[in-house]
Amino acid sequence: MNTAHPSEVRSAKRRFIVQRGHELEAACADFLQQLATDPHTLASHWDDLDAALRDHLAAEEELLFPDYQLFAPEDGDALRTDHARIRELLHDVGDDVQHHQIHAGRLRQLVALLQAHATRENASLYVWAERSAQRL
Repeated sequence: MNTAHPSEVRSAKRRFIVQRGHELEAACADFLQQLATDPHTLASHWDDLDAALRDHLAAEEELLFPDYQLFAPEDGDALRTDHARIRELLHDVGDDVQHHQIHAGRLRQLVALLQAHATRENASLYVWAERSAQRL
């Protein structure tokens, strides 16, 4: 029986989360382009986007944040704060979608937060995760 060493598994999970983060970033950009031309896009795809983002946040918190928090405590705290705010806005926009009352300002706020958060992760968390995965 060929079983992977725990560090290899952890390394593979880190690489997967980083890759998934980049994929979600691209999916959000595509979604926003579609939204600009077809406002009904939000309602028809909201549940999928919401679930994908929430799953990704949870995976980062479970698989990356504990070790990253030891490496960069202040940045880890800032990322956790971002996640909490993202979840709040996902909830609020989800309520808006459910009630067919999209608030452009709230949606722009979510988009801006997601973009800023992705920029922060790409410059810090994901760099650390890729380096950590290479060392394992």
